[in-house]
Amino acid sequence: GMNIANYYIKGLPEIGDWRDMHIRIEGNAVNELQDIFLAMWNKSTKQHISGSQYYPLRNDSTFKGNKNVAIVDRIPKKEPRLMRQTYIKSIDAAQDKIQIVNPYFTPIPSIKKAIKRALKRGVEVEIMIPGKSDIPFTPDAAFYTANKLRKKGAKIYVYNGGFHPL
Repeated sequence: GMNIANYYIKGLPEIGDWRDMHIRIEGNAVNELQDIFLAMWNKSTKQHISGSQYYPLRNDSTFKGNKNVAIVDRIPKKEPRLMRQTYIKSIDAAQDKIQIVNPYFTPIPSIKKAIKRALKRGVEVEIMIPGKSDIPFTPDAAFYTANKLRKKGAKIYVYNGGFHPL
């Protein structure tokens, strides 16, 4: 997994084994991630690392996929609206399917409303939540919200165990 601790490797009695979720991004979107990483690195270390050697794929046109990737850079706790607006715009733009995998699925009202709008438009909505969590009461809140969305047409999947966000 991506986290390093005994309880991630061996699991916890009350949760079981952890399942880490990962994605692989290739192509020019990697450069945006590299920009974000270097900016954080330079700020944290007071260094100034830059240069083309850190961007081996800069303007590489050999990767031609058919999926759009949006990289959203935000500073935790300083720009909560940016993530909220990004989620809402993405949900509102969806035409076919929305898949949400979230270990702490407790969306704020504006995101719940966006999901309901998508369901009304005929967008297929699939939500996966864990059956167990490392945060007390989170499963209860997630099940409550997921059940309300299920009644509106969302498909809900429960992973029997715990998992972490990307």
